[in-house]
Amino acid sequence: MKGCPYSEWNWEKDCEVCRLTGKPTEGAIMCDFGFDEECDEYKNKKSRKKV
Repeated sequence: MKGCPYSEWNWEKDCEVCRLTGKPTEGAIMCDFGFDEECDEYKNKKSRKKV
């Protein structure tokens, strides 16, 4: 399974969080499967790298 590279486990919050937003992912399916097409934060980060 390929998941978003910005999704990681936070031991203090005891849940998975997004490193870009700092918010819990709450088990969002797009964080596992559709992040490259569905996640605005991921697309924005990716487009800033190209510049």
